[in-house]
Amino acid sequence: MLHEDEEIEDGFIQHSNKKSIRVSWIGDDPESGIATYLVGIGTSEGDVSLTNGYIKMGTDITAEIEAQFLTFSESHNIYYVAVKAENAAGILSNPIFSTPIKVLNENIPGIIYDGREPYADERTTDDRFSIAMHFQGFQSEACNIVKYEWAIGSQPYFSDINDFTEYGLDHNETHGKAQIHVQMEENKTYHVTVRAKTGHNCHEEYIVSTSDGITSDFSPPEISSILPHLNEGQYFDSKAIYQSFIDSFEYKWNVSDQSPLKYVKFSVGSYPQANDIIPLSIPIDSQIPSGLFSPNPGIPYFVNVFAMDDVGFVSSQTSSPIVADISPPVIKNFECTKTISTKQSAITCSWRITETESKLAKLGIHVGSKELMDDIVHRTTLASYQSTWTTDVKKYQKLNSISNVYVTLIAANILDQFATTTFKIDIDATLPVIENITLVTWTNPGKERGKQLCQIPWTYVDLNVSVLKDEESGIER
Repeated sequence: MLHEDEEIEDGFIQHSNKKSIRVSWIGDDPESGIATYLVGIGTSEGDVSLTNGYIKMGTDITAEIEAQFLTFSESHNIYYVAVKAENAAGILSNPIFSTPIKVLNENIPGIIYDGREPYADERTTDDRFSIAMHFQGFQSEACNIVKYEWAIGSQPYFSDINDFTEYGLDHNETHGKAQIHVQMEENKTYHVTVRAKTGHNCHEEYIVSTSDGITSDFSPPEISSILPHLNEGQYFDSKAIYQSFIDSFEYKWNVSDQSPLKYVKFSVGSYPQANDIIPLSIPIDSQIPSGLFSPNPGIPYFVNVFAMDDVGFVSSQTSSPIVADISPPVIKNFECTKTISTKQSAITCSWRITETESKLAKLGIHVGSKELMDDIVHRTTLASYQSTWTTDVKKYQKLNSISNVYVTLIAANILDQFATTTFKIDIDATLPVIENITLVTWTNPGKERGKQLCQIPWTYVDLNVSVLKDEESGIER
């Protein structure tokens, strides 16, 4: 058998594979040649029970023999490999035996823990200038461990950030810890690799293990704007959120962070950051659960979201004031020109509008020959702040044939809730009535005035109008 690569200590081959062993041999038969080799393994010379007898190998002179070995510490077994040769004439040689084999435990890579906490693996760090780690569990029963080195890489087993070094390392044979200065970058994962140097001529020069990585995080969680879960019946801008119902209060948000989140909680208050309406609670799918709260109309509420990540960074977000508005605007003091005619056809209207729960969005006004119709002046959009409006209907050809026109004012808030009111205007189609005019110029104050046929004054005339009326629009002058 060949002995060049054997690891022999105290007269035994040190073998650290419990499942197989590689064996090499050489033989010669100058007369008929070797036809086949036979190999077996047992716990004494001549015993081949571990392989259930000899195994034919043909003319190969090396083989990986599979077998289930027990370590010396488990069983105190010593193993032997036996090799025989059979020549072409069918004659078997006597077996030759290997050096005694002691099976030891395989080299065991240790466990690397990222971070400073002893034997607790940290996933994130807010340290901008250093990396720390702990390790334990490296073993080499066959070769022993003579020293440790460690490195830092951008991927497992890499050393591209910090090459292998003993600097900053404190250890004994099986465990240790280390720390070193490193300029950390935001949101980057760093992997620590530890290699244990084995003893002289070991089948493995290093036993290597790497960490699962630690990620730098210098920023708190980011909480998005808090918005309605559904946009139906709601309106929001940069200043407020309005909803047109009071049977639910459903709002959503999103929280993102480079690190895992320790918690996300929410509250509802009557002012920012408060929890007097709904105390701090755990959300479901980053939203307020359905049916949890019904708001009162016209009262502002604030949704507050709080988040903490694994690093310990805390952030919060408060919504704009949220107001439920279930009623349309109120139109007050809507008045227009009371009477018009074909001669005086201008219409002027004025009004006052209140919207206490949300905001007034738009106004519309039109004139029709019947209520709510716009056949005289089509609907006109007005600015929401406008409080007067003037138009002239003289171009309407049927003005002489109708007795009234109707001005309709429509006010809508930002939730499209409408209020409508109409003002009725009379049309005066008849002339004023003057029945009798009498000259009554008189210069004698002591006597009653009477009808005069002539007068003395040259500079004025006194007249008496006995009937002067206009029942539709009254006398203006």
